Amino acid sequence: MNLNQIIEAFLSLSIQNGGWMELDRFYLKNRILLLVGEKLLEEESQTVELFQGTAEKMVDELINYALANKKIENDQASKNVLKAQLFDLLMPPPAVVNAFFAQYYSKTPQDATDYFYQLNRKSGYVKKSESLESMTVEAGYGEMTFKLMTDQTKKTSETAANEFAATCIQEKSSPQCPYCFESEGYAEQKVENSMKRFIRMNLQGESWGFQFATDEQYSEQFFISPEKHSSLEYGKRGINRMTQILDVFPHYFISLKDDGSIRHGCYEGGKEQFPLFHKSISRYIELADFPLLNIGTVYWPFPVIRLQSPNKEDITEAAAVVLNRWEKSIKTIEDNIFISIIGRRKEGTYEFDLLFTNADKTTENREIDRQKFSIAELSGVLNLYDAELIKTEEIERSGRIEQLSEQYLGQLMQTDLFKRIDSRIESFEDFLTELEKN
Repeated sequence: MNLNQIIEAFLSLSIQNGGWMELDRFYLKNRILLLVGEKLLEEESQTVELFQGTAEKMVDELINYALANKKIENDQASKNVLKAQLFDLLMPPPAVVNAFFAQYYSKTPQDATDYFYQLNRKSGYVKKSESLESMTVEAGYGEMTFKLMTDQTKKTSETAANEFAATCIQEKSSPQCPYCFESEGYAEQKVENSMKRFIRMNLQGESWGFQFATDEQYSEQFFISPEKHSSLEYGKRGINRMTQILDVFPHYFISLKDDGSIRHGCYEGGKEQFPLFHKSISRYIELADFPLLNIGTVYWPFPVIRLQSPNKEDITEAAAVVLNRWEKSIKTIEDNIFISIIGRRKEGTYEFDLLFTNADKTTENREIDRQKFSIAELSGVLNLYDAELIKTEEIERSGRIEQLSEQYLGQLMQTDLFKRIDSRIESFEDFLTELEKN
């Protein structure tokens, strides 16, 4: 395929994505030629056969032309900058994206998120995790899912955010982290971010932004962050905001978890149905002030309290009661580790899980190598990036997965907050008793 064929395919995709019109074709072509160091191409006498490949492959080919023309240096930083500039031409400007999103949302919320997700996929911003094999393992607390992943270079959302923030600090640039609105379109040698777009949202009268994760760990993983670089509330106001997000996107789950490193708080969510979500309440308890609320515990490696109600005010108030009770049980401020919260909607009912875990990992393992469990791992899904494990025979692989599942469960059990910190209440059972007394 020659350069003309690649550029024509690139232009067609840019116009198809909605940010440009047919009248912009020559303008776009000249922008691309300038970036790769080519002169104006002569029109071919016959219809050009378009390049057949993904946006990623098209961009890689254009980078090769730029290298051949000595337009850029042959180093990764220079390639990353050009790659971001080219991908940016595939992505409509923020105002256009938001206008299309609103148009699709008038049909259904899922139509809107489908549009935005596919746009991010086509532009190359979202790098979807590819699973070679997914295995369901009976692990004592119900089924857990282990996924053997093909891409061993994947970063967690926490790692990517920390690297972005470190680069911005080093370069003394405006965005403090990838959750800041200023990161939209931002590009540096170590940051491929120019194709990022936020969907603007109004939550409780404040400006928030919805974005998909660039290194996707599970289906349609996203973040919703405030415009202001600040932490989030874990009390009644924060939980009420979660119910509002679920009203806006009823087909997604939403979570709130303290990762401790980036001080720009954000909600994380997605479309995947984790094993924890399929579990039922194993033991019901009663809160006198909420007679119409289902509340109880879920049998899981660490304590989980589940709340269910069609009334979001009941969910907000009852969750606040549990969190307040937890805060009163802590002996010192230093021990006040936040509880992770996951919310979703099921057939008109709000369902919230309160996870009494600090998410810290306590042992080293080459397949499980992060300092904190992700929200997916806390909910029963573990992605394994191990080349040797992928190559092994099925019988040997199954045995290794069984060993990993035991280690995984052991680590989850050790995150139990009642075992990890100094609390006035010695056990989860005592905590439940105290709750029912109130």
